[in-house]
Amino acid sequence: MYEYELLDDPVIKRHFIYLYNTLLEDNLKKIIEPYSEVQIDYIAKNIGLPMEKILQKLSEMILDEVIKGTLD
Repeated sequence: MYEYELLDDPVIKRHFIYLYNTLLEDNLKKIIEPYSEVQIDYIAKNIGLPMEKILQKLSEMILDEVIKGTLD
């Protein structure tokens, strides 16, 4: 309804991006926590996002030391 007005505001847009990234990180951590190895396509199917987006976010989380791991 107010999509244009909300996304046009730089402060609100910044908060949306922050919330999106926080929720994505939390969901990824919940999915990979019980496993020692996971397949990227399995994660992508569970979250419903493209594999490239998941791979990019996992790489970022590993570099930021949010999670410990390697990508193969």
